[in-house]
Amino acid sequence: MGGCPGATCSVSRFTLEALVGLISPTWVVADLGCGTGDAAAMLGPVVERVIAVDLSSPMLEAARKRLGGISSVEFVEGPLESLPIEDASVDAAVCSLVLHHVEDPAAVIGQMARVLRTSRCGGVALVVDMLEHRRIEYRHTMGHRHLGFSPSG
Repeated sequence: MGGCPGATCSVSRFTLEALVGLISPTWVVADLGCGTGDAAAMLGPVVERVIAVDLSSPMLEAARKRLGGISSVEFVEGPLESLPIEDASVDAAVCSLVLHHVEDPAAVIGQMARVLRTSRCGGVALVVDMLEHRRIEYRHTMGHRHLGFSPSG
């Protein structure tokens, strides 16, 4: 929770960790565009399994190194627009700060829907991304394909 002063950081961290308690420990969760494994690090110890997917081999390697002690995390290399995950095989899918990096965000959302199952009280999708902005330099310096997204769609 970078950037928050003093006690606010610990309160924010506590709230985040408490919210994880809303997730069933029997769930399988897909961390889509896992990067270095932020979401998988938090979810791995509290769910049955995390499938951490990323297109980038170096990112997956960094996540493997970082999360080596969490045996419930499985690492899978592949495109988010064509997920290497079976239909209706995960209870929840997380896509955090990823969609602005992909060419076709709608395809990723469609893939999330395809892999989600509702039979175990799951079917939960969480998408967190950037609001629309005008920082065109992010296309070149950070590989953004989209300059965020409008709340109205």
